[in-house]
Amino acid sequence: MHQWHDQLGKRLLRGFFKGVGTFSPEEEVSPDAQRMDGYFVPNANITAHTDLLFRLGAQPTAFEVMSEAPSTEAVLECIRKVLNARHVFGLATPPKALPYLRILCAGKPRLALKKLGACKAPELGKGVYRLAEAFETGLVVLSEVEEVPGTLLLRLLGSGNTRKRALVELTRLPAGAPERKLAVRILVALRHEIDAKPTQTRTSRDKEFVMQTHDVVKQLRDEERAKGKREGKREAGKQMLLGFYRARFGTVPDAVQHAVERVKSEKTLLLWVESFATKSAEEIEAKVQRDR
Repeated sequence: MHQWHDQLGKRLLRGFFKGVGTFSPEEEVSPDAQRMDGYFVPNANITAHTDLLFRLGAQPTAFEVMSEAPSTEAVLECIRKVLNARHVFGLATPPKALPYLRILCAGKPRLALKKLGACKAPELGKGVYRLAEAFETGLVVLSEVEEVPGTLLLRLLGSGNTRKRALVELTRLPAGAPERKLAVRILVALRHEIDAKPTQTRTSRDKEFVMQTHDVVKQLRDEERAKGKREGKREAGKQMLLGFYRARFGTVPDAVQHAVERVKSEKTLLLWVESFATKSAEEIEAKVQRDR
């Protein structure tokens, strides 16, 4: 497992499920201190959602994130882990919810799917497979899931062109889109962590990740600079208005001061310029109270 891919998966899952249930990264599975990448228990009043990740976690779910196609032995190890967890959780006081395992695979484990008798789970869409019922396990082949908005976060956990296309899609989302805000924050943090590593210790996968996330990081930095410029321009406009008022009337009343400080629209500030420069103090106060 590549460390940054492991952390990307855990942080995305934790951020996505925040507020809709309880997500525990690296949940310990006794008796041999094995750990699952994540264990999620949805709230009882959770509502339906079109996002595939949300539907995968509609029941108590354990997650394992694989940076490549897992071998049959690796899948069997995950199955042993979840069956151990279900045994131990059932004996706990009080009992913990018994999880179904979802293995998120960056590559397609063809041999494992064949040997373990996997079949497709069409109710969850392309790329989702389930094993025999007793295994309590399903696999998600990230390169096969449909490339629609509801799978974007999952596809970021893919590899090669799957992740590359997902990153392009991410940069095209509006700045306020929840998926974008969550993913960009995590991707940028991971980039900083990789950049902090000595050059000689970076792997080829590290370098690939840095190259693929270049545009995301650049776009974020450009947006932050533009945001800073807008905020600076807005603050300068506020100070200009207050300066007009002081030059004409002296001390600025609290009502006017607070109205100017709270305004966020540059258009509103521009509309107030004439009033602050030409109107009476009473008219200015009435104007800002009406327009705020």
